[in-house]
Amino acid sequence: MTFSARPTPIRRVQAFSIIEIMAVLVIIGLLAGAVAYRFVGSVDKARITRTRLDMSMLEKAILEYDMEKGRLPSARDGFAELDVDSTVDAWGQPYVYQVPGLNGRPYDIISLGADGEPSADDLRLSDFRDAS
Repeated sequence: MTFSARPTPIRRVQAFSIIEIMAVLVIIGLLAGAVAYRFVGSVDKARITRTRLDMSMLEKAILEYDMEKGRLPSARDGFAELDVDSTVDAWGQPYVYQVPGLNGRPYDIISLGADGEPSADDLRLSDFRDAS
């Protein structure tokens, strides 16, 4: 029996170092944060657009009611007299029907927004109707 004097080569195991793994995780976190930031802005814009469309539908229902009955729905009854599917905005808050409205308008429809409280960021039908 003959023994070989040559040593067998030691295999080096290839792996990532902890610093390389941490660098990749930081990059992934930064990318995820950037995507989330853009997504949140898009969600708010979509809610505003949906709320404006809902307000236009409510306005149409009010005008139809006025044509049929010869008067606007009362402030007390509000949207209860209208044939509408939803009286809740994109944030889950009920719309406010105000009679009389602002700036000489006979009525106004108001969305209180995410906070559900009257504030400067509320959406009013009269605001975007007067702007167009």
